[in-house]
Amino acid sequence: MKEIRHHRIDLNLLVVFEALMLEGSVTGAATKLNKTPSAVGHTLAPLREQVGDPLMVKVGRRMQASPFALKLIEDIRPILSASRRVLQLPAPFDPMFSARSFRIACPISAKTLSDVVSKIQHSGPNINIEWLGAPAKIYEPSRKAFSIWPILAVTVGFLTGSRRHKFRR
Repeated sequence: MKEIRHHRIDLNLLVVFEALMLEGSVTGAATKLNKTPSAVGHTLAPLREQVGDPLMVKVGRRMQASPFALKLIEDIRPILSASRRVLQLPAPFDPMFSARSFRIACPISAKTLSDVVSKIQHSGPNINIEWLGAPAKIYEPSRKAFSIWPILAVTVGFLTGSRRHKFRR
């Protein structure tokens, strides 16, 4: 077997190889990958050259894996699975299916608190809100440094559907 030059390995070659191993035919792999059989066949050539093994040989109408290919696929599947997991975009936040917990600390009126909790319970029934009460003087340094009230006003307005909330400064 040739020495493998990692900088020349194309992850797409391994994806095609996995599909070929799974489907057992170029046509089946092409269908699975939404490619033409010709494209799949041409993709296998660089991988064959890179590893120094035919990998798959045609036997009748099917492709048969070489002994090296059978060993290689066992090592490649976890790599491809991990790469899919790592590169997968996170699902967008959907409060209806979220079970997150949020801890909020700020002075707020009972009416606004009630509106926020009601809206959250409706749009995110599994969301847990922990509202930490404390005197406004505790928040004053942060409010001045980070302009917390305007951000909170926008957030609460979004959650309650209201456009205006007045907060004591």
